[in-house]
Amino acid sequence: MLCPSCKQETEPGKFCTVCGASLVIEETAATADSQTANVVSQPEQPKKSNQSQTNEFTEKVAAEAKTFWSFVLNILKKPSSAQNITANQWISGLITLIIFSLLIALGSFIAANSYFSSSFWNSFIQPFIQFIVLFAAIAAITFAGAKITAQPLSFQDIVAKFGAYSIPFLGLVIIGAILAMLNIPFSGTLITLSLIGPILIVPTFILMELPTVGFDRIYVLIGVYIVGLILASFLVQSIASIFMGDILGGIW
Repeated sequence: MLCPSCKQETEPGKFCTVCGASLVIEETAATADSQTANVVSQPEQPKKSNQSQTNEFTEKVAAEAKTFWSFVLNILKKPSSAQNITANQWISGLITLIIFSLLIALGSFIAANSYFSSSFWNSFIQPFIQFIVLFAAIAAITFAGAKITAQPLSFQDIVAKFGAYSIPFLGLVIIGAILAMLNIPFSGTLITLSLIGPILIVPTFILMELPTVGFDRIYVLIGVYIVGLILASFLVQSIASIFMGDILGGIW
């Protein structure tokens, strides 16, 4: 090594063998520089980790979007293929029901503000949440019916099939929402008719797919219809009361 004082070659140690100057300062400085370099380089690791997590999340979202689009196209081409849908596609089924609720809420918001002034919360957010709860409740009732009739379906199977069978009715909701934006009177009727699918028709399709060895499914379907209609009536009354409050509030 070189002595920092006389610049002559010397053996490692505490003092220079040529001029006797101390070599400890150089070693300490070298160690400090090394530690400083380590400290500076450490924050780069979380950045790389965060970038990796972001890329992984983006890839997952892109893959799920591609799966959902394929899911929708296959059902639109052949709606009867919904009976082949399994629990592996339950996320696509859930997304379908969320979009269904979103579009119905959008139609409600447009229709309400076409005739009277209504807040965004009352005419959009609340109906959106209420329809999601309604669809979740009907899916749960359908799952209970599948268990009563001894059908080998998991809740994820029910959600996947429920979303798949609802896609044709989702098309009616889209048409109804477009008509509502154009202020065409038919829009409300079309959206209302589209709700018959998830409430009554879809549970029938699911429970009639497989042979049963349990309780007779005709009675089970009647029970599903009654409960579904009761829940839907509560929902309609709730939305109607909200709109009436907005109307009366506007008058006063």
